[in-house]
Amino acid sequence: MKKLDLDLDVGTAEMSELKSVLDAAISDHFADGFLRHRWEGDVLRLSGPGARGSLVRRDGRLKLQAELRAPASWAHRVIRRKIDAALGDVAAHIEQRG
Repeated sequence: MKKLDLDLDVGTAEMSELKSVLDAAISDHFADGFLRHRWEGDVLRLSGPGARGSLVRRDGRLKLQAELRAPASWAHRVIRRKIDAALGDVAAHIEQRG
């Protein structure tokens, strides 16, 4: 099992503002449908074959925690790269609204 922990400084951005950006970023970077996502209030739940995780806003940061088991653990580098790119899209949005 691989663990994936990431965080991103979002400053004063509220989750309500970030939801549509996160939806678009996850959909764009996981267009193959490997990683599904759904909202439970202000928590973004992520799931896929062997992957379970959540993304929350806490103390001005987006925090992602996920566990990757087979088969997702075999592709953990690709998954991490795509998650990093999706969070990069969110960071760019935050900078633009500056």
